Amino acid sequence: MSDERGSANVDWFYAPLSVRWVGSVDRVLWALVLGGATADTILTLVGLQLCFVEANPVAAWALERLGGLGLILLKTGALVVLYAVVNRLPRRYSLAALLGFSLPQMAASVMNTVLIVTHASSCFA
Repeated sequence: MSDERGSANVDWFYAPLSVRWVGSVDRVLWALVLGGATADTILTLVGLQLCFVEANPVAAWALERLGGLGLILLKTGALVVLYAVVNRLPRRYSLAALLGFSLPQMAASVMNTVLIVTHASSCFA
C-alpha cells in the first residue's frame, strides 16, 4: 500500500488494537461462512451420489429442478442475501448475522460428514 507520494502506508499499524481485532473477526466469520457453505454443498453432493436423500425441502426442490446446479444456485443466492444484509446492518448485528449463518452451515457439514463416514457402506450393500 502507498500514499500519493509512493511511500508505504502504515496507518493500519497505528490503529488501536480493537480496530485491528474487529477487522480480523470479520475475516474469520466470512471464512467460516464461505467454508461452511462450501463444505455443506460439497458433502451434500457427495452424499447424494452415494445414496442419501436431501432432508431440506427447499434444497430438495432445487435439486429436483436443476440437480447439483440448483443446490449451488440456492447456496449462492443465500450468500448474496447475507452479503446485502451484512452491509446494511449496524456492526454488531452484522457480526451476529455472519455468526448466525455460519453455525448452521458448520453443523450441517459436521452432520453430513458423520452420516457419510458411518453409513456410506450401507449404500453398497
